[in-house]
Amino acid sequence: MIKKQNIKLLILGFIAIFIIVIFTYHLVKDSIENKDNTTIKIASNTDINGLDPTKKEFSQTAIGNRFFRCIHDNLLSVKIDEQNNEKIITKLVDKCEKKGKEITFTLRNNAYFHNGEKVTFEDIEFSINRGKENKNDMYSFVENIQKIDNIQFKITLKNDVVFWDFYFTHFIRILNKKAVEKNPNESLKIGTGPYKLKEWVPNDFILLERFDKYYNGETSNNAPEKILIKIIPDPDTVLQEIEQGNIDATFNYPFERITDLESQKLSNIKIIEGEGISAQYCYINKQSTTLEVRKAITKALDISKYIKDLQLKANPLESYIPNGLIGYDKNLKHNPTNVEEAKEIIKTLPIENKTLKLGIAQSKPLDLTKKIVEGLREVGFTVELEQMEFNALIEKSINTNDLNILFMGENYDLEYGHKVLCDYFIQGKGYNFCHVDEKDENKIKKNLEAGLKAKDSKTFEKSVQDVNKYIHDQFYIIPLYSSKNFTITTSKIQKGLKTNKFGHFDITQIKKI
Repeated sequence: MIKKQNIKLLILGFIAIFIIVIFTYHLVKDSIENKDNTTIKIASNTDINGLDPTKKEFSQTAIGNRFFRCIHDNLLSVKIDEQNNEKIITKLVDKCEKKGKEITFTLRNNAYFHNGEKVTFEDIEFSINRGKENKNDMYSFVENIQKIDNIQFKITLKNDVVFWDFYFTHFIRILNKKAVEKNPNESLKIGTGPYKLKEWVPNDFILLERFDKYYNGETSNNAPEKILIKIIPDPDTVLQEIEQGNIDATFNYPFERITDLESQKLSNIKIIEGEGISAQYCYINKQSTTLEVRKAITKALDISKYIKDLQLKANPLESYIPNGLIGYDKNLKHNPTNVEEAKEIIKTLPIENKTLKLGIAQSKPLDLTKKIVEGLREVGFTVELEQMEFNALIEKSINTNDLNILFMGENYDLEYGHKVLCDYFIQGKGYNFCHVDEKDENKIKKNLEAGLKAKDSKTFEKSVQDVNKYIHDQFYIIPLYSSKNFTITTSKIQKGLKTNKFGHFDITQIKKI
């Protein structure tokens, strides 16, 4: 009798576990398939690279920056009104007073980490020092940090620069010192932002959950309960998922497809045109592509004609720094097209220099790329085009000389034009796609260093313009086009996804019917 009862209890136990598993499965499935109206589902074509906000390689990408803006607050922020006027506002600090190189901050008394602990001076000091140890130049501009009392502290900058606020409004993010020192892997998930990281399955999805102890009660009360970021590289799949209502929106639907999408007039699709400056370029590897080859490449291509033929909603770029950024030079024009001169140059090249290898991310449309490939082949180049996963493409472009040309875009989040030059054109630092070397240092690094120390806008602007002209004259880049930012959503999204002039939107303001 006892044996039969045990068997019965065992069977009932298995049934209970089975029911729990099925119930949990459907909860997750409904969340991912958009049957849960408390969750906003957003598609991204790439995944984050890691969880440490003090590492530049993690925060530098567009998805990395968006992710960190959700789970980490900065000391300060920029509020942009409908007229595009900027105003610096406080976030983790309550007050900020600047005198020359010295900035005095006063901590909020209601700023908490996701584990319930209050933000302290020690956390801020730890995070800035960690960023400096990680050789992140978004942190290394700090000379020193000094505690005044339990709520006040002073940061001294290395230089009193015109763009001092950018570091505090965009990149310096605060980690919980005690938690990270105790358990680094798990505690890197702990932030101070409006959302907590609930789950991350690499190359699949990121699930964020609203932080109800966020210092701004109005934000935490009105924000969506959950944000699901689904990693979907293929734009056709993304569009299908949005149209069917399984996904609410996408961060980065290919700009090149907007005109075609508009013509389809799909009933469940909204196209939101935001502000912001996005630009597309070809970066040419100096080490694998001689100056004569770079000249021939540039002369062979008629970018303006390609854009017009494809009916792209874009403005052809004249040089690397686009209009709208401090450092833009209206007198610097795109190197002119001259197909016959390109052919003559190619006739003089050794056979090994007549083959070009081009690299582009798998998620990128190939319409303009195909035009460029055709133009290069018409003048006598042999062209090989390789499509790769985004992060693998970046790694290959930085660490090898296998590619001659890299197709890469940029979403600008700062009106000062020096940042992209510092990120991409300094030897041994950042993402040196063009593989500039010591021969370029006098023209690039020294000018940028002068700009980084400039106290006035005119000196800064001149330094950036000089570097822009140098890389232009050396044919290190082919400027393609600049465009506004577009977001694709379902008709159920009412507000919250229109970008400002830096390409940002406030994810806590998304409203869904």
